[in-house]
Amino acid sequence: MSNLAFGSVFPSSSEPNRRKVPLEVLKKAREMLTIPIVGIGGITPENAEQIIDYVDAVAVMSALTEKPYETARQLAKLFEWK
Repeated sequence: MSNLAFGSVFPSSSEPNRRKVPLEVLKKAREMLTIPIVGIGGITPENAEQIIDYVDAVAVMSALTEKPYETARQLAKLFEWK
């Protein structure tokens, strides 16, 4: 199964110089595509709600290394309704 990743969605400490993907791009991709969409870059439980309607998954690195169990639980909760 193929998917398409968009990033960096938010400022990212692991790739600070990467250009940001505007929210409008995610919105348009959701309208046009039927394959799963993944948001990547600077994702935290606090900002993931801004993109949850436009992505099928998120790729998270820094937030998980800081508080792995709490972050995983919070992010999983956001996707329960999908």
